[in-house]
Amino acid sequence: MRYTVPGRIDANGNELVPLDRADIEKVVRKIAVAGYESVAIGLIHSYANDTHEKLVRDVVCELMPQTMISLSSEVSP
Repeated sequence: MRYTVPGRIDANGNELVPLDRADIEKVVRKIAVAGYESVAIGLIHSYANDTHEKLVRDVVCELMPQTMISLSSEVSP
């Protein structure tokens, strides 16, 4: 299953569209209701700037503290 958030980073690591915490929380609540035990977070161009991925991770940790999380920027920087 894939879920999306509206924030965007370009290939040079510049933020094109800010990532809003409220948008992340909506998605994480859907994930929580679905009952997933692990989440892989992979946002485009996170190798150049991982701030959006880390924000998503932080929200998942807060709302789903028992969830195992993988970030693409850590797995394959």
